[in-house]
Parts: sequence; structure tokens; C-alpha cells
Amino acid sequence: CNGKYLPFKDNSIDEIYASHLIEHFDFHEAFEVLNEWKRVLQTNGILIIETPDLLKSCIKFVNSNEQNRINMYSNFFSEPWIKGQVHKFLYTFTQLKWALEQVGFKNIEEKLASRYIRREDICLKVIATK
Repeated sequence: CNGKYLPFKDNSIDEIYASHLIEHFDFHEAFEVLNEWKRVLQTNGILIIETPDLLKSCIKFVNSNEQNRINMYSNFFSEPWIKGQVHKFLYTFTQLKWALEQVGFKNIEEKLASRYIRREDICLKVIATK
């Protein structure tokens, strides 16, 4: 299961936690993914997305030394030297909120990224309900 098609019935899931997944779909595919996640969530089901934050990443990149910039490449591009392991689209909170609204999610809030996520200071955590 790659997250794009879920083997669950409509309205059957209470919560989806998608950690560092949405950025591996391009802009258009992400709408298919979000619609699929919405399909399986129950009414008032919760969607939690964690992903690199493009704005926070850019600010940190600009304000870093060269070695730290090199260390951040995987935040922007993932691991492009590993086949299929690339980031296809990165979001700011505003962009992700807009995308979620387009497919009908509500109560969209930004939260602090989980502490166990590498580089949580440049990641975005968004919670929304169906």
C-alpha cells in the first residue's frame, strides 16, 4: 500500500497519520491521495500529516553555513540517489491548508512537528477533520 489507494471501505477509519508521505506525490497526485484519505475516514475522522515545511526549510537553508546546507539537501529532495525516493512537491502551511480545503477537510490547524522526526524544526504538522 503506497497511500494512494487504501484497502478500506468508505467511512471506515477513525484516524490517518501520514508521516513524510504527501511530499512523495506530485501536486496533482496529492489531490487524488487526499481524496482517497477523505473517502476512508469516518465523518469527523482525523487526518494528521507531517511533511517538510518548504518555507521553514528555505529560511534555515539561507541562514546556514555550507555544510549545514549540504546536510539539508535530503529535506528538499529526499534521497534522489535511491531509486523512487524523491520529494515531488513541498508545502508551506498555507499551501497544504488550501489543498486540504479544496477536497473538503475542515478545522485545519498547524501543530508542532513530532519530536522524534528528524529535523522537526523544519517540518510541518497539520491536523484536519473530515
